[in-house]
Amino acid sequence: MPVRPLVALACAAVLLVACGSSSSPQGGSSTATTAASTSSSTSSASSASSSGVTIAITVSGGKVQGGVQTNDVPLGSTVTLTVTSDVSDEVHVHGYDKKADVTAGSYATIAFTADIPGQFEVELENAHLKIVELKVS
Repeated sequence: MPVRPLVALACAAVLLVACGSSSSPQGGSSTATTAASTSSSTSSASSASSSGVTIAITVSGGKVQGGVQTNDVPLGSTVTLTVTSDVSDEVHVHGYDKKADVTAGSYATIAFTADIPGQFEVELENAHLKIVELKVS
């Protein structure tokens, strides 16, 4: 994986820790961050650890780089989505109703607790572009 997306992801993680989280009406906690970045990647990546699931997605030319993936998410884990896009749009996690604006050439990060079981679509809302599927169980 190129260094720039890793740096962007690390910066997002630092911002998440620095900003804390707030309770949401759906019962989970959520943090949304939008930050400037000039990174460009050609793939999406995910990782799981005891602290949660981290998913990095890059949208370029109207497509998800590496294709749309379905990610298994353990119920009760923390999910951190970092979406880099070449167009401005809103990232929306359906079912959890978590949202963050992403600016063209930048990235947005959404973090929440996966406390609702089921299959959930994440999309660039205005483009109606599905960017990842989350399977929470």
